[in-house]
Amino acid sequence: MAQWSTTYSSLLASMQSYVEDTTTEFANEAQGCINRAEERIIRDLDLNTFNRVIDVGIGLGTDSVSKGFSDGSVQSIFCTGVYGGLDLRSRAFIQDVAMGGNAPPLYYAEDDTTLYLAPVPDASYTLAISYIVRPTPLSDSSQTNWITSNAADALLWASLIESESFLIAPERVQEFEAN
Repeated sequence: MAQWSTTYSSLLASMQSYVEDTTTEFANEAQGCINRAEERIIRDLDLNTFNRVIDVGIGLGTDSVSKGFSDGSVQSIFCTGVYGGLDLRSRAFIQDVAMGGNAPPLYYAEDDTTLYLAPVPDASYTLAISYIVRPTPLSDSSQTNWITSNAADALLWASLIESESFLIAPERVQEFEAN
């Protein structure tokens, strides 16, 4: 049995047909509905396809390190010699704890490119960073991605849920979520 796939344009047309709305207001919001649906699929299905792990070495006294990737978001960080994962905290918290001396890192904060650690490492460690890679979001210029090829039905339903949420139709949201 062949697997159903779709494109951005055909998904958009299907959405407009299902919700029976071809207004400019809906057309302007449809892109956002589709992109939120993609995020919902990536988050809720937690597929290994999108999961990556990299090891990053840190040395004594190193309070920050490059993430080593730019195409995803951190899920968890484990450090050799530390029981359990590092806990995500604010930069202000990290700065306060870092002033307390050196010890195995227990916390991290992040920005787009850097991880900040606290306490400041008292030895060399290896961080195992788990992160989620996001496929290129669908748009007029990016018609397909992994989701359109492998989970098109889930993408359609998730897009309809997001669409009906935008159109303030809670009974339809419940209908689509039940399927």
